[in-house]
Amino acid sequence: MTTIGVDGHNPEQVEKLMSHFEKQLRELFDVVAEDSEHWEFVKEADEIKVFRNRHLGALHVYRSRGVVKIAADEIVKLCWDFPNRPKWDPVNERATVLQEFSQDMACVSLKFSGLAVISSRELVGVFQKIKSEADGSTLIVFTSVDRTDGMQDAGVLATSDLCGMMFRPCKDNSDWCELEYIGRVNPNGWIPTWATNLGSIKGAWSIDWYRKYFHV
Repeated sequence: MTTIGVDGHNPEQVEKLMSHFEKQLRELFDVVAEDSEHWEFVKEADEIKVFRNRHLGALHVYRSRGVVKIAADEIVKLCWDFPNRPKWDPVNERATVLQEFSQDMACVSLKFSGLAVISSRELVGVFQKIKSEADGSTLIVFTSVDRTDGMQDAGVLATSDLCGMMFRPCKDNSDWCELEYIGRVNPNGWIPTWATNLGSIKGAWSIDWYRKYFHV
């Protein structure tokens, strides 16, 4: 997995890219993890289930599911507040909005550490937020992009070609959120694949980061 060959400040290229990854993520979310031959159960802790897919490339794709006792819209609002992301994301050192395409799509630079990474990494990509009026769910899609305007920092650039979170109001309590995560991140640099696969599971526990932030 390398950097995505899309100019991150070209709206037409970005929209096509995000449409592709939205479709791919929805297909993955539509498959029930427990019923899929490709999703391998890894661990359950604090009522969060974590699964792994080893069939989509050398780097594992991790998936998790859990409930946060806060309304879905409140969690989405927090997730979309990029400058304040370090307040709830323990591996994120800073988040900077490089370009807003619309109120539901933005190019963001994330500086992070802690995912099998010795030194900090920068991850430049586009976030898109898609709300479904049918069931009240919100899908946030993220994927890496190239920047040709010199906006990214110097140093090692991480990449992610498959990452998203699905926020659904719980069926038995609409004031609670059922949250699902799917992600694959490559920190790049001199890190062996096995170490990346071992460390990148941390993103699957991001459901607990929201719980701790809201004290629920």
